[in-house]
Amino acid sequence: MKPRLILLAVFMAIAFMALGADRTKSAAMIERHSSAPGAEVTVIKGGDLSRYGLSEYHSLTLPSATAATADEIATAVSADIASATDREVSYHNGRIKYAFLTMPTADDGLNRYVIYVCNPAKSGRRRVVLIDIKGKATARQLQNLIKITSK
Repeated sequence: MKPRLILLAVFMAIAFMALGADRTKSAAMIERHSSAPGAEVTVIKGGDLSRYGLSEYHSLTLPSATAATADEIATAVSADIASATDREVSYHNGRIKYAFLTMPTADDGLNRYVIYVCNPAKSGRRRVVLIDIKGKATARQLQNLIKITSK
């Protein structure tokens, strides 16, 4: 009986790991900090995104994150940097200021991207923007879209 329970426990552990394997560490931070004071969260799935080659868009903006919160998010982004297949990262004073990451393809075959920006804010706090995107769009198409919409 015990070997069956151990085998069942092993299979369950593998299943739980597989469920989380398709998520970025940054996506977990968006969920974790979505209810923080002042947090601005945007979640868009399907619909109008398809005309841009995207299927999911999740973003978190913390206009005045504490140093501890900003550091926790930066640690998650660092983990995503390590597993990214392509990356564009900018540092300032040893901290990640900007990151555009191409993550491994999702289980459903779609491309995944993480965009991170952290700027100093008033009174020692930091403005953090974290975006997790999934879709058919290439990194170049996504970068061009960002350039167009930021003008």
